[in-house]
Order: sequence, then structure tokens, then C-alpha cells
Amino acid sequence: MSRIAHGAVLALSALLGLSPGGSLKAQTARPDAFSSLTINVGATRFQTDSRLSRYYSPQTGFVVEASTPFELGELALTGERATFTSVGGVNPDFHGTLALLAWRYPTRLFGGVSARLGAHAGVMQFSFQDTLINAGLRKERELVMGVSGSLEARILSRLSAFIMGDYSHVWLHVPVHLARISAGVGYTTPTPGWLRDFLR
Repeated sequence: MSRIAHGAVLALSALLGLSPGGSLKAQTARPDAFSSLTINVGATRFQTDSRLSRYYSPQTGFVVEASTPFELGELALTGERATFTSVGGVNPDFHGTLALLAWRYPTRLFGGVSARLGAHAGVMQFSFQDTLINAGLRKERELVMGVSGSLEARILSRLSAFIMGDYSHVWLHVPVHLARISAGVGYTTPTPGWLRDFLR
């Protein structure tokens, strides 16, 4: 996974005219790749486009994320989950679960406040809550790609608060778009040696 992520980030960097060893890194001290691990947990609220909102209303869900510095920017693994209830009870409710790999570029704004912009890709699983449907047909997985932005404020040396917005394209038979806003807290700790060696 590390090799794939490395190649993808370098390709994106070339498109943006950036270089891991170039002037941007020289201007601002960046942490070593995989030197720390930040765990974010919080609540997330989905907003669907007009096609999906005719049939489903999303409830408040949760987000869990693990991120680490990379050679350029940072990498993150994100999991999000929320329940989508049927409008009028016509269709079966479903749990929407997102599993994403994200790359972001952080920029310090002032004091302990920083901003991040990036992109993500992964899958969304639709788990329909209808016992009349054959168990093997209740789950559907589709490709997801999108962009994100966030603000983070350092509270203590290892504790932070964040607010994040995402916009994703879901490749259903009829594609839909999901917007999400999340907020919560994060905890940063040095990456364990065994995990740092594995990621490298």
C-alpha cells in the first residue's frame, strides 16, 4: 500500500508543480514521514443530492480517522457511517459506510490552527435493513472519489479539535453526490516503531 500511495502522491505532486524536496518543504519544517499518528473521532452529517434526497434522509453518523505525515502532505484512512431512513417508509432503510484513503496537504495558518486540502478515494457500502431481501443481496459496494478540506486547532500538546468538509461522487448505476461535514477531536502520538517500519 505504501508503494501505491507513494506513486499516487508523487504523480499528484507533479501535476501541482510540487516536489517533496523542493522549495515548499524548505520554507516550512515538515515532520518526517510516518513519524506520528493522529486519531480523529467525531460526528458527521451527510447531505445528499436531489436524486437521493427524494427517497432517503440521512441521520447524524460518526467518523473515525487515522492520519500520518507523508513525504509530501499526509495520508489518512477514514471510516464513516450513517443511517439513511426512507422518506415515507416506501424503501428499506440502509446503513451507509464509507472506507476511504485520503491525501491532504496541510498549511499552518496561525498559532495552533492549520488547514488541509486534499482528495480521497475508496468504497461506499449500502447495507439495506430489509429481512425480506436475500441476505446475500442486502449489501452493495460502489466506488467513491472526492475532495475535502478541514481546519484543525491544537488544544493541548497532543489534543486537537477539527472540522472537516467532504464532497464525493458515488458511482451508482445513476451516480449520486454526497456532501458531509464532520467535527470532533483528535489525539496525536508518536508512531510505534513496528508500525513505522511496516509503512516504510
